[in-house]
Amino acid sequence: MFSSENSRAKGECMDLSSEVLLDYACVASIIKNTSFLETLILPKLRKESAETILDILNEATIENSTLTDIKLNLSQFGNSLPPKMNTICKKIRSRLERNKKRIFAIHGGGYIGLGLMADIISQSPFEYNIVATSSDKFTNLLINSNHQFWIQHDDGAQNKKTCVNNINMIYSRHSKNIENLYLHANIMAICLTEEGVLASANQIAKGLIERYKHDQAGLKIFVLMNKPDCAKFIKKQVFNAMLQELHDQDYCKRILANIRFIPTMVDRIVSKIDRKLLLQQLKKQISNQISLTNCFDRKRSKEQQIDELLSSPLKLIKMIKRKKLQFNLFNAELSFVLYAPNDIPEIPRLPAIKAVKNLDQYISLKNKFINGPHATLAWLGGLMGYDTIASAIKNPYILTYIQEMMKYEIAPILQAEYPDIKQHEFEFLKSTFLKHCKSSTHDPIIRVARDPLRKLIKDGCIRGVLDLHKKHSLKIATPRLEGAIAAGILYAIKQIDPNNSECQKIQNIFNKSNNVMDIICYTGPYGKGSYPGYVYQEDYLLVNRILNKFKQLEIRTDENYQYQNESLISRKRFYTQQV
Repeated sequence: MFSSENSRAKGECMDLSSEVLLDYACVASIIKNTSFLETLILPKLRKESAETILDILNEATIENSTLTDIKLNLSQFGNSLPPKMNTICKKIRSRLERNKKRIFAIHGGGYIGLGLMADIISQSPFEYNIVATSSDKFTNLLINSNHQFWIQHDDGAQNKKTCVNNINMIYSRHSKNIENLYLHANIMAICLTEEGVLASANQIAKGLIERYKHDQAGLKIFVLMNKPDCAKFIKKQVFNAMLQELHDQDYCKRILANIRFIPTMVDRIVSKIDRKLLLQQLKKQISNQISLTNCFDRKRSKEQQIDELLSSPLKLIKMIKRKKLQFNLFNAELSFVLYAPNDIPEIPRLPAIKAVKNLDQYISLKNKFINGPHATLAWLGGLMGYDTIASAIKNPYILTYIQEMMKYEIAPILQAEYPDIKQHEFEFLKSTFLKHCKSSTHDPIIRVARDPLRKLIKDGCIRGVLDLHKKHSLKIATPRLEGAIAAGILYAIKQIDPNNSECQKIQNIFNKSNNVMDIICYTGPYGKGSYPGYVYQEDYLLVNRILNKFKQLEIRTDENYQYQNESLISRKRFYTQQV
């Protein structure tokens, strides 16, 4: 039925034109469950069964994103199809035309959107056309100059970089751009922060409404967010926004019935290259390629003229186009994996995505065994004055702290929850994580340490491990996990990142009473909901241990703190003794 594996990048053709007794339910199943079929040739349809067969094909193509042509023989109807059949044919044709364009849209062209998802798509042999959103006009201009950019690996070694091709950037602050993205894409990824989703929910809803009105096509959307139950969260926000627009719950449910928000787990550390370094890359290339005699004003220095060119985005873009200059936008690990559920037909087209049976377990493992130590490392590093993850991990105290927390606390607690995970798997993940950290020379502390309330929330990457400890009534001591909570709070109070909204919120709570316990036990407004802090009457032993760790950590980090300014907290009563 299908040709060899080598031809799959061109798409498969299934010729059923000579079949007499064709099982169209079987054909529909193939359309729904394979991503390699692009052309389908069917036999002449009998007049009495044509409408039924079209209904079957209509249903089968709703969620298909790869079929581009169905050759139907409806000659027995002449030039005029019955109205219902004509409507069905128009819907099918519209979906196939969309699929031909192979638009893989990325809503959120930042670290993960461009530094990971675009790389994954670009590696596909099917040559998708990537359309990504960004509010950074300069980045958009750079990428759109030649519709490509580069990702450097291992500190920019020239022989280790990846080119992302076939990409077009659109400006995310124009609402119509976002709405059109959801109308025209045939597969998507959302790579937004929680705040970005909340801000974009109305635009997403309007785009999906228009898509449904146009041809009722479904849409598969990979969700890349550092948030538990991220796919459910987005679907809920979009449904609420859609309901405000339509005021009809049943209609909203029909629209979203074939829109699938797919949870994923990201395993790549990405950092954006500073704009100053980016311009230095371009300056060096321009200087090497351009001679003073034929391209510049000979009365002025070459250096001065190149600097003027770099300061003018439009002139710079023209130079990039003309000379095909290369520029690295991100620094990231060369090897990586994106985990996704194993029931997505399009995944075989995307070799860098690993399909797994139990994604929830992978997400929990990554969240608690990797993200928790990563945040703790950043908080401790920030408190000791380091700027990057790679510099912080070199500190012997921090390295030992993270290693022992992972080995003696987090791993045995997770093993109680997931007994099928073997010890050697934890060791492999730990060694890989530490290797990532040591190579993260461009990954700033403030990026990893941001939003401490989110990371310290119930069921989150640190407190969630302590929740499992309590669930299984384990006798394992957890001093480093308790210290991690103290580190996140102290990081915020010391104003290492005064611009982060969650650090500001922690600072405001502390300023009201000068009592750290009020932060540990904070229950109050958070986002659009409520933050569930510890209840002192129920968790007083744990709360007091965290308070004690806070006191110890403040003394230790004050001894190592590299900044010259006096610590704000040293002027306040930060610790309240509990009886």
